[in-house]
Amino acid sequence: MAQAGHRNLWAAPPRPAKGSLLQAWGLWTPIYLNKWIPKASLWRSLRRSLNLASSTRRVAHGAGVAALLSGVASGQAAGADGGLVDARRFGLVCDGATDNAAALGALAAAVVAGQVVEFAPAARPCLTSRALVARSGVTYRARPGTVTLAPTADSTADPALFAASGVSDVLVQGLGFDGGFDRADGDSTLATVYESAGVVFDAVAVSDTGGIGLMFSRVSRSGVRGSHFADVGVAYRRTGRGADQRQGVAFCCGIEARVVAAQPAAGTDIVLDGIVGAAVGDLVSGDAVATGTVVRALAQAGAEGRVTLGRATLAPLQAGARLTVSRNAGNFVTGSTFARSGLDALSFSQQVGFVADRNRCESVGGHGTGVAGACIYGASSQGVEIADNVVLDSAGNGIDLYRVGAAAVRGNEVRNSGGSGISFASGAGAAITGNTCLDNHRNGLMPEGASQAGVFLAGGRTAQTGDPAVSDVVVSGNVLGDDQAVPTQTYGVQLQPGSEAHGLSIDTSNRMSGNARGAFGGLARDGTLAGDEQRPAGR
Repeated sequence: MAQAGHRNLWAAPPRPAKGSLLQAWGLWTPIYLNKWIPKASLWRSLRRSLNLASSTRRVAHGAGVAALLSGVASGQAAGADGGLVDARRFGLVCDGATDNAAALGALAAAVVAGQVVEFAPAARPCLTSRALVARSGVTYRARPGTVTLAPTADSTADPALFAASGVSDVLVQGLGFDGGFDRADGDSTLATVYESAGVVFDAVAVSDTGGIGLMFSRVSRSGVRGSHFADVGVAYRRTGRGADQRQGVAFCCGIEARVVAAQPAAGTDIVLDGIVGAAVGDLVSGDAVATGTVVRALAQAGAEGRVTLGRATLAPLQAGARLTVSRNAGNFVTGSTFARSGLDALSFSQQVGFVADRNRCESVGGHGTGVAGACIYGASSQGVEIADNVVLDSAGNGIDLYRVGAAAVRGNEVRNSGGSGISFASGAGAAITGNTCLDNHRNGLMPEGASQAGVFLAGGRTAQTGDPAVSDVVVSGNVLGDDQAVPTQTYGVQLQPGSEAHGLSIDTSNRMSGNARGAFGGLARDGTLAGDEQRPAGR
């Protein structure tokens, strides 16, 4: 991503293979960062998905994460009643040679909610030419490090290994997913979760694939915990093309809609068009939409693609204004490790209450390629918590947030990133507190924003057309410096020249020593912040 804001990579990747699950669903589209994901035929505009504005509800962290997982846990607890199911019952042979597609298909057809599918330890991979299809309320379990699913050498399936669509309360525990990129040229996504709730990957290992590791689309209460990702999204290593960089884990996507008629005043209903497939209770995203806005009614059960929203907006909406309808609430990635991803280790867009905490990234982001990725990249989301992550040697910014609101970015350690430690662009409402950003430096692959900072802020005039100013940001209690003999981090806090910032507070509790050019960058000659009338506290 260029320092001012949003990436813009639209070169299309190969169409999903004939006969793949993506094609069988009906449903593929090229979207942001060249990923193929499942969609309904109505999803006509997903290329703009990450340009849309934020979703709108906050989900608490800490005890809140446990609450988010409680629905999954309750479904899994029923496993004792439903009984254990040995996957070998269906003919599963993990010998590194046998195609287990038929066995996994038979397993998927037989299991019911409340059962626990056990995969016995195996020294060789369980190969398959078709993905295992998940069923609601089922746990798929192996002892970590003892069972690996991998595609056959001739597999063209996408996703390659695991597919969950329209399900709820599924746990995948301890399994390994190996894309076999060292044996074949495949760049399929390894696992997809679509239109589902409460799907959790726990203590899984995802490795060696040209495609995305795990893709979540239109999901809630779902995520990843205690898992390991290595060498994921690395098709670019063979092609040398930035267009072939992929993420480790990606959460995305809603349905784009347009306002039918102007809403002259807050408090009146909003009518949207182009939403075939929306459901009552779906979340609505948009620059001017108030927290908690949901779909209240469907015209003719959605046959005409028209919905009515039941909450007020923060500002009047004009006819033709774009909003997004999605059900991406309460998702998370926690306690996981990422190494050598082709692009962002973790990316999310159009999320509400997304939590990324206690993760560790090393050498992620596609070093030496055309696009410098981040450890954590987030866009168009609301109520986000990014906490206690460790980021070492990210190719781009360590933590990169664009059009994210009501964000808590705290307790993260970011060192030696090719870009800035933390970048917050065109967002409103953030507390950036207690972070350590040291020794980050200029990335020559990112032409905008030649100088880098511990915290980089951008928005307004120099960002993309229509991007808002960065506003209402508190920067407090951070260590934003450089302790190298030859410093590479330019400023402690930098506002991109020409950007606008309003309500920006930088207090004296920040420690910003050792930077190449000083504590602050992007200030007007009189010492005030560009685009604002207030002086940074302690300046």
